[in-house]
Amino acid sequence: MRYRAMFFMTMASFLIISILSQTSTNFCSLINRCDWRASYFVNPGLRGKPYLIREESSPNYNWDTKAPIEGLPPDLFSVRWESTLLASETCEAEFMIYADDGFQFFIDEKLVFENNYQSNGKRIYKHNFSKGKYHLTLDYYELSLGAFIEFEMKVPNKCKFSLTP
Repeated sequence: MRYRAMFFMTMASFLIISILSQTSTNFCSLINRCDWRASYFVNPGLRGKPYLIREESSPNYNWDTKAPIEGLPPDLFSVRWESTLLASETCEAEFMIYADDGFQFFIDEKLVFENNYQSNGKRIYKHNFSKGKYHLTLDYYELSLGAFIEFEMKVPNKCKFSLTP
């Protein structure tokens, strides 16, 4: 009987993890780390006071034609994600951002790459980091129709990087 109970608990945990990982939300949970602070705006220009600020695991969403959060429109909104990267040694990182409509990516408030087209665009950028602390900012805007953003950071195994909001 003990094994059946353990199996049931394992299956229940797996089911909960599966359900959580299949949702469209990406905000923090017991499973995900909270590496980014997200600020949602009711306009495409990041103007005014944010409608909502929360910590999230990563800037990866496919909203399609739905609103990103309740209370925001499905079009004409923007999001700013911010994080701090701690590099324990000198190393190169590769950033890939794929978004519809547009984005700008900053390292220590310096614009390093962007896509300002009103359609989807993928950009890849490599950056050499010295040991230290860096402020990352990813600004996203949605004008019309489908909305999504994919963010990926690749770091060689030998590098020790960590992100904190």
